[in-house]
Amino acid sequence: MEVPFIAFYRKEYIQPELNINDLWMIYREDARFCQLRARKLKLTALFEKMREYQASLIMSKPDDPIPENMRIISEDDMEHLKSIQTHEELKDAYMQFSLYYQQDVALMREHHAKKRKESARVGRQVEVDPENPTQELPPVEEEEVPEAEEEADPATQMKRKVTGGTYGLCVRNGIAAFARKFGLSPYKFAQNLRDNYQRFELDQDPIEPLDAAVDFCTA
Repeated sequence: MEVPFIAFYRKEYIQPELNINDLWMIYREDARFCQLRARKLKLTALFEKMREYQASLIMSKPDDPIPENMRIISEDDMEHLKSIQTHEELKDAYMQFSLYYQQDVALMREHHAKKRKESARVGRQVEVDPENPTQELPPVEEEEVPEAEEEADPATQMKRKVTGGTYGLCVRNGIAAFARKFGLSPYKFAQNLRDNYQRFELDQDPIEPLDAAVDFCTA
């Protein structure tokens, strides 16, 4: 029921605990919650699709080591998405996704589009007219599945440029292996900061940074 109707014709259910201003506040907060929930589900689906794409890449070459620049989406990531309570937390989660996986989104979409076509082709069955078994009926047309707006930020619904930025450029040139030789990962650094003590020690390569960087120089 609408807020004015409840306030004027269902007073016995709300008074004296709530007044019309309280009802409008509940109404607005409910709208915000529904918006957050919808965007959270959309982001979770995006993480799931990327995780499935990563699994397909690994299983296509089971004997090869996992690429050094691939950050595997873990159960902890999925659990973190479930715990999101605010739009700010949702935006942080999306920015993390963009940082690590934006350069793979196009390939992921191609993978899922190909998978949908294969599923439709396998699932399409030839129907036979029982009165004329030799005559084949037209096959069922493949349903057009609209692409989800995966470049849209679920927290702001703003379109983002699918380039990967400077981070993507570094990933494509193999800098991830170099970065791991020095300092802490963002996760370990955050854990140290949260606990206010050095829970994780620094892993320093014995080779000087400039000397180590020589192996990663390209044209």
